[in-house]
Amino acid sequence: LHRRVAERLEHGFSADLDAVAADLGSQFERAGDSALAVPYFERAAQVAQRRFADREAVAAFTHALALLAELPAGNERDFQEVSLRAAMGHSLAAAEGERSAALGLSSARLRTLCDAVGESPGEVLALFSILTHELGEGQVSVANVTAARILELSEHVAPMFLGLGHLTAGITRCYAGDFVGARHHFEERVREGSAGDWPAAADPMLICLSHLAELTLIPLGEVTGALDHLRGCLAWAEHLRHPYARVLAWNAAANTHALLRDPGAALEFCDQVQRACAQYDVPSFAHRGALIQAAMRAVRGEGAASPEMLAEWLAVYEKTGLIGKSVGFLAAVQTAAAGGRVEEAFGYVHDALRFVQTSGERMREA
Repeated sequence: LHRRVAERLEHGFSADLDAVAADLGSQFERAGDSALAVPYFERAAQVAQRRFADREAVAAFTHALALLAELPAGNERDFQEVSLRAAMGHSLAAAEGERSAALGLSSARLRTLCDAVGESPGEVLALFSILTHELGEGQVSVANVTAARILELSEHVAPMFLGLGHLTAGITRCYAGDFVGARHHFEERVREGSAGDWPAAADPMLICLSHLAELTLIPLGEVTGALDHLRGCLAWAEHLRHPYARVLAWNAAANTHALLRDPGAALEFCDQVQRACAQYDVPSFAHRGALIQAAMRAVRGEGAASPEMLAEWLAVYEKTGLIGKSVGFLAAVQTAAAGGRVEEAFGYVHDALRFVQTSGERMREA
């Protein structure tokens, strides 16, 4: 009965299977056909990702993985598991942050699967998800090694992922303070254009443009180029029409204008970040926007946030992801100093330097 229902759904919605992907997965599961159910639950998860329903996507991916475990072991199942876990990693990072415990568990499983799939596109996908969690844990030096491996594989055995190789090399070099190297890899990826079908939370073009604008070109003294890429980042986020993409772009804009000592523009984008974070479930950005906002208001003489508030916002990095925490520390330094709390400001400087030493995140070391 369930198989007949599924087959009728397939026939009746052949032009729009996305609309019934979850139903099809359930019907084939009830018919005892996990092999057909898995790809439909995966498709349902992808539909949820496009709707910014990442927790729903995680649930669908998790169900698909449970059904996959019932299938015979072998290379095909290993590759399917890598694909599912890599895609689920994007939603876990978006919904819970790069330091998500579930993402950590999935990354540990992917490390095991890397040996099973060997040098292949599957290993590239697995390593990309692993790298996301490494950055969330504040392990920039470790992530640099992972990124180098992704680039090596993409150059020799998975050329369809060469852009991903440049993206990851750019990210890790940027956080390590190698801005010249980061720029090279980011621009290589930008030249590739909008190739590929990625969830908005991991869109390579968006990530490249935002990193070039707020983190890479300004330290190199290329303000015009940074603003050009920022405009491109904001336009691309609007093209994607996705809340996470917009929040990421607005946060990049707020930080870029803060670095350029333009508190008015920075505060406008901070307000957009805060409103969007209040409306949507975006745990990785509310505290970042709040710290920039506090620094800019203090610089404008509008009052400095209390030590308790600054400590609360900085603590969120521990839950959602440590990457970029040096930016948060510097915002806290600015806030405390502008409020005349010099001793507190020096305390944040010392905390930031300790973080630099333990994490390897050197982009704000100077």
